[in-house]
Amino acid sequence: METESRRKGRTGCNRTLLEMMCGIVLFDLLCLVLGIWFVPQKGACARGLLLGMLTALVMAYHMSWTFDRYLGMPQKAAVRKVTMQALLRYFAVAAVLFTILFTRIANPLTAFLGIMGLKIGAYTQPAIHRITVKKYPDPEPAPPIPDSEQYDI
Repeated sequence: METESRRKGRTGCNRTLLEMMCGIVLFDLLCLVLGIWFVPQKGACARGLLLGMLTALVMAYHMSWTFDRYLGMPQKAAVRKVTMQALLRYFAVAAVLFTILFTRIANPLTAFLGIMGLKIGAYTQPAIHRITVKKYPDPEPAPPIPDSEQYDI
């Protein structure tokens, strides 16, 4: 039953996604606090970081939604669907950046820096997990990794 609802895309935020989103927000706030002193157009740079951060957060959620929805499918169909969703994300990021560039509502370089918070969030998620698991332990520990001797590799 749970697998069926996951296949249809009706999932909530999981812990890994929340930890990744925390990394995105922390990185972008750090960039804002440290970088705002060094730029002449403070408002445009702050708006760029905010738009980049929002874009990165939406991308992280969309990736989680995509994996929850399509990874229960047969491999060939799942690869095709996941690839199409990744292309959709890339086109959305390009649209956001081009919109910022042509309307001049924000600084496109700081918007790109905010979007790169997605990468930083992915890299910092394990460290954030080690911090959060002390206060909020995992209800179900991860299954042990099987020995490689069990498989013909």
